[in-house]
Amino acid sequence: MVFDPQPEPTKIAALEGKTVTQVACGHNHTICVCSDGGVWSWGFGGYGRLGHKVQQDEMKPRLVETLTGRIQVPADATVAAGGTSSFCTMVGGQLFAWGKLKTSGDNLMYPTPYMELAGWNIESMSCGALTYGVAATYGSEKSAITWGGAQYGELGYGEGGKKSSANPDKCTALEGATVIQVAMGAGHSLFLVDPESDAVKNAPTYAAFQEIDDKVPTAKEAPGGAGKKRGRPAGGAAKGRKK
Repeated sequence: MVFDPQPEPTKIAALEGKTVTQVACGHNHTICVCSDGGVWSWGFGGYGRLGHKVQQDEMKPRLVETLTGRIQVPADATVAAGGTSSFCTMVGGQLFAWGKLKTSGDNLMYPTPYMELAGWNIESMSCGALTYGVAATYGSEKSAITWGGAQYGELGYGEGGKKSSANPDKCTALEGATVIQVAMGAGHSLFLVDPESDAVKNAPTYAAFQEIDDKVPTAKEAPGGAGKKRGRPAGGAAKGRKK
């Protein structure tokens, strides 16, 4: 897809007159939910990530027809968009997915029930490049659940735990904690949790292990200049103090 950069917020004409209640952006596509229950998607259509049954790019929002009629989407649905996939919850809580969810296997060309999380009430969901995370409840259970092709421990399975997971699995370190929101990045994850949860009170505290020169570099100090550069000391090893 080729288009001109948009330097400032501009109204989307195709959604004029509608009340958008939820929105999510993937790498090259966008999905949104409107107050009338309609789900719209646009952008790069590769792998079926737009949910229109064809791998066709959409330059403006197009209604996902599969999610109309007997399949109802609430205005407060949880939506998420990843590198090549999209997700949305229906009335009753069932999570639907479409696009390419794994590095191998077939693409889902239209919204399909994601049965691996059937029965779970999805409170929050986010997608990284190849990873997925949800905050969910099942009866009295409160869990942070992650999966995908991770490389840096961003699934939160702990030291010595598996690095990646083809199927959803719990982050045991947060089991029982009230997870309010989850965010998955390119190589890291963040969980917003209730600070009063025991799992949070007993959790280790992260602190920077390396002193960094926070001075804003001048033109002479910029890369290629003669001034001091920011970063780790010469020789490669970090020599900062522990806090």
